[in-house]
Amino acid sequence: MKTVRGQCRLCLAETTLIRSHVVPRWLWRHVKDNGKYIAVDVPRAEVSKEQSDHQEHLMCRHCDRGFSAVEGAIERLFSQWLAFPSPRGGVSIPVDRHVYVPYETVKTFALLTLWRMSISSHSFYARVRLSPDVEEDLRLRLRHGRPGSASEYSLMVFLEQSGGLKKTMMTPMISHDPLSAGGQFLLWFCGGAYFSISIPGAPDLGSMSRFVLLENGRLPLALVDIREQPHFAALLEVRRLQEECSLA
Repeated sequence: MKTVRGQCRLCLAETTLIRSHVVPRWLWRHVKDNGKYIAVDVPRAEVSKEQSDHQEHLMCRHCDRGFSAVEGAIERLFSQWLAFPSPRGGVSIPVDRHVYVPYETVKTFALLTLWRMSISSHSFYARVRLSPDVEEDLRLRLRHGRPGSASEYSLMVFLEQSGGLKKTMMTPMISHDPLSAGGQFLLWFCGGAYFSISIPGAPDLGSMSRFVLLENGRLPLALVDIREQPHFAALLEVRRLQEECSLA
């Protein structure tokens, strides 16, 4: 694993930094087929076949390895979520289905992903640029193991019903969530799951709050049929373009 000297972005020590993934290695294994995956840039309506799995020198070995257990736990949960059978009849939001997960583990993963994306210099994450205050707040939460309450950086996870986009990763972005009443959120579609994390200052989620991960570990997993949801119209186009960008 290649190393360089620099300042660890988490502990701030001047030390040796290791080259590691911005988002976990297992996610890339999940979305890749024959070493490649479909990358979707929704704002630009661009679809391409990619193979890079985005590695950078962000943290020292001690800090980076400190999240190994969290990432391993999420890998197991993610596989379970995607294995849920889809009901017949085109059922989409809302769906009264939920799982119970270790709250601190899942919330820490959400904060870690958001923070890494924001501090990354890779162009794939260029639309995830948080303010210095928010980046520092995330760093301190991660550094001291305090993910906070359910209402802070609220996490929602939706599953794409058809299962036809499991080899697709959307460029993440900070935007207004079309599923909520307003405010800014991280929006990210990866491997069949759609993640939404609220950014501080976002208003109350209103009726959408029923989809938020709660501190007791209750995580609703609503299905989204992108054929019925206009917010996912860009991903509909992906289905057609996937035939042109075949992973075979």
